[in-house]
Amino acid sequence: MHTLVDLVYPNFNHVFFSVRCKSTIRFFLVFPTPQSVLNASVDEIIRSFHSSKRTNAWHIDKAYKIIDAVKHGSVAHSAQVPMLSYYAELILHMQDTLNDICTQMNTVAI
Repeated sequence: MHTLVDLVYPNFNHVFFSVRCKSTIRFFLVFPTPQSVLNASVDEIIRSFHSSKRTNAWHIDKAYKIIDAVKHGSVAHSAQVPMLSYYAELILHMQDTLNDICTQMNTVAI
């Protein structure tokens, strides 16, 4: 996953802490290519990774960092884009499945 992110979004490691967190995964699903980021509004970018734990100012700053990283990155190879989306969906599905298992285990333990 890290390799694909480096190929599709070369400067992304300067924007998000982890490529596996849910907000990052949701971002990749909404914006599978750097060009899709450049075609989006700031509000659309914010909605893709919005977290209720963060302030509005943090979200705006993060959106502009994403735009800046995309503008200063190289052009993505089209062959890697479908793979990034596939891995993002797979990781999100695995996270949801593990959360379901954890909930079931907690229910049984009570």
